[in-house]
Amino acid sequence: FPRRYDYVVASGTFNLRIEDHDRFFRRMIEAMYAACRRGVGFNVLQPVPCESESEKAYAALDRKSYFAVSTAELLTFCHGFCPRVELLESESVRLETTVLLRRPE
Repeated sequence: FPRRYDYVVASGTFNLRIEDHDRFFRRMIEAMYAACRRGVGFNVLQPVPCESESEKAYAALDRKSYFAVSTAELLTFCHGFCPRVELLESESVRLETTVLLRRPE
């Protein structure tokens, strides 16, 4: 980022997989946090639960195109550099989480 901003937001940015997506995702979140003065907001998909054979097949196809991360993994990663992490479950989109990272005041 060329300078610092009060807030840095990414909506839908991380949903579609690209080459080396896990590394890209982690580097971008850390860069966004480094560029913010107040906070960061972004959303990510959660893994599709696999309770039936058809859901397992769908999840396998889904993982090839879409990036998803568990809330536990998100918390562990984000708490590694940000003390104030909040996860908000979407009420309108199934299996989507909004993450808020706030700088200490």
